[in-house]
Amino acid sequence: MFPQSDTSLIRLGRNLYEKGDYKKAIKAYEQATSLNPKSGQAFRLLGETYFRIVKLDQAINALEKAILLDSTDNKALLDLGIAKSRYYFKDKNKIFLDQSDDIYNKIIHKNYEVPYTYMLIAYNFAYRQDFSNCWKFIYKVKELDESFVNKRFVLDLYVEHPDSLNIFNIKLDKMK
Repeated sequence: MFPQSDTSLIRLGRNLYEKGDYKKAIKAYEQATSLNPKSGQAFRLLGETYFRIVKLDQAINALEKAILLDSTDNKALLDLGIAKSRYYFKDKNKIFLDQSDDIYNKIIHKNYEVPYTYMLIAYNFAYRQDFSNCWKFIYKVKELDESFVNKRFVLDLYVEHPDSLNIFNIKLDKMK
């Protein structure tokens, strides 16, 4: 039924993922990891697929294996940070946000996806209700690449917590 090499299974998994057939994609990636347990790429793609269907425990496990196998895989590292941040909503344990922040800082030091990563850090500060730091990171993103500023997030933040702008005497029109 499935191809017999890990690379052909990875290719099959990608095709299934793109079609939205995540369960079959997971099976293909799992078979790829069985055939080649040292394939960081297969574990990363498995983690991304588990994340897509919000199976965060499995996503985190697969992404951690991917990073152990290939410490240069910045995409796996970024995905792990996002998964840990998302896990916070399931568990409400602040340690997941702290772990996510540690991962994001590693990504920034690698100079990978810096504006996007700063936006993710801003989200984590908002989750903590630390609006001062949240706005600082939003402005860092704006300075680096305004296209990464999630305007919907900024508007929601302003609507839900209008006093948070007063920390810097910021006017919403400055965000335009």
